[in-house]
Amino acid sequence: MQHCCIFFIFTPDMRTFSKTYKPSDLLGILFSSLCLVHCILAPFIIIALGIVPSHEHSILSWHNIFLVLTLLAVLFSIKHANKYIKIGLIAGFILLCVGTLFESHGTVYKYVLYAGSLSLIFFHILNYFTHKH
Repeated sequence: MQHCCIFFIFTPDMRTFSKTYKPSDLLGILFSSLCLVHCILAPFIIIALGIVPSHEHSILSWHNIFLVLTLLAVLFSIKHANKYIKIGLIAGFILLCVGTLFESHGTVYKYVLYAGSLSLIFFHILNYFTHKH
């Protein structure tokens, strides 16, 4: 039953939701997971395709898109979260931002980015199950 936990997160029982149900935690889990997968797989795809990465970042880069989507999910989720989950979501988002901004300055920042994504996923799941009716 423990192994099916993620399955139930993405296929919730619609009978248990009230009219005020907000999908921000599910979207937060989705965006943070996509960000983590992007960050882990991008180097392998670049190597496999022989692409030379550009260090110029445009305003609409993937990193900025993930940050904006994640920020929106965090902002909507903290409205209905307890104090500890709020702190965890905000700390995870800060880690994600720091890791993204300084990613090119060293390997340690990639791990900061991974920690931010994983903590966002964890706290969104925790918040989701805390407020599930």
